[in-house]
Amino acid sequence: MLPVLVALALVTYGWRDVWQITALVLILLFIPALSLLFRGQPTYKTKIAATDTSGRAQGAPEWNRSRVLRDGLFWWVLLGILANSGIVTLIFFHQADLVAAKGWSPLVFAASFPILSVSSAVAGIVGGTLLDRFGAWRLLPYLLLPLCLSNLVLWLGSAEWTIAVFFFLTGVSAGMVNGAASVVWAELYGTTNLGAIRALATAGLVFASAAGPGLAGLLIDAGIPLQTQCLYYALYCGAASVMYLVLSSRIERRVRQTAA
Repeated sequence: MLPVLVALALVTYGWRDVWQITALVLILLFIPALSLLFRGQPTYKTKIAATDTSGRAQGAPEWNRSRVLRDGLFWWVLLGILANSGIVTLIFFHQADLVAAKGWSPLVFAASFPILSVSSAVAGIVGGTLLDRFGAWRLLPYLLLPLCLSNLVLWLGSAEWTIAVFFFLTGVSAGMVNGAASVVWAELYGTTNLGAIRALATAGLVFASAAGPGLAGLLIDAGIPLQTQCLYYALYCGAASVMYLVLSSRIERRVRQTAA
């Protein structure tokens, strides 16, 4: 809902007033609310079982952070998962360039964000059921296909109704990828050091979301508009899907070894 409200506020008040209002809301509402919510927090004590509950076979080395960093499979899997964070962020960051090139109304683009929210939520719920039934590793080759299609839509489409199609497909991919990204690391490396391993993946996602807009901006400055770049991003998603298919047998072996 925020993109719609902010777009309306920008038209009505201007961007300086919007930033000032945002600062006031944070100071007067959110900071006092956080202070109130964190009062009287209970102290939790972690009980460590005497027995080994790591789920590892006797004598098998555990997957800690340093070992995962040396595992090539981790980087291959991460390459595909990074696509959603990096590509979606750069498109939203440079939406003004895209909207101007397509001749779309900025307000129509901003008003279409709820489509992304709804499709992402529904895809996350449906995807959770599929993850429990088939496992995240089996779904990897298909997770980026909606994002691939959404980038093709931005590359080819010119009518304003394609905005809704783009947001819908992007939301489907986001909902599926977010769920799988939380599960696949446990399937590949177990749960003993899951926090540290997921932190590595999260750092990669943050890096991708930060680097994506910069890369797209350099390409725009070099004369490659965002709508043309979308073809490259679609090809990247397609290549990642093929990569997951090629690695499927290797990933399956690792999952079975970890489960054992």
